[in-house]
Amino acid sequence: MGDLMEAISKIRKAFCDIPKPLHFVDYRHCCECAEHDETLRSHNRDDISLQELGNPSWDPICFINTNVGFQYYLPALARLAMGKGNQYYLNSFLFHLNSERISALTQHQCQALRVFLEELINIMPEEIEANSNTDELFQRISELRARIE
Repeated sequence: MGDLMEAISKIRKAFCDIPKPLHFVDYRHCCECAEHDETLRSHNRDDISLQELGNPSWDPICFINTNVGFQYYLPALARLAMGKGNQYYLNSFLFHLNSERISALTQHQCQALRVFLEELINIMPEEIEANSNTDELFQRISELRARIE
C-alpha cells in the first residue's frame, strides 16, 4: 500500500498548481447544472467524497465543462479510485479519464497517473477483474504512456 500512497502523492504534486475554478459547470443552463456546480464549488480536492460523486446517475463530474475543472478534481478522483467493495469508484474514474481529458494533460501529469494506475493493478487486481475494468484500465495506461513518449 506504501507504493500506492506514494503514487497518490505524485498525483497531488502533479496537479497542485491547478487553481479551483469559480465555476465548474454551465450553472445557468438548468437547475441540475446549477446543483452540480454548487456541489463542486462547495467542496475541494481533499473533502469531496463518494457521498457527492458516488452515484453514476447523478454525477457532477460528468458536467464539468473545462479541462481545468476536471484537472482540479483529478487528485480526488484518484483517491476515490482506490476504494474497494461498496466504495469501488475505479469504473467511474476510468470513465471520466477519457481520451479527450488525457490529451489535455501535461507529460508530467500523464506520468504520475500512469504510475498510479499501474500500482492499482498490483494492489487490487481481484477487485478490478471482478468489476470488469481490466481492459479499460490497460487502455488508459496505454494512452497515458503514448502521451509521455
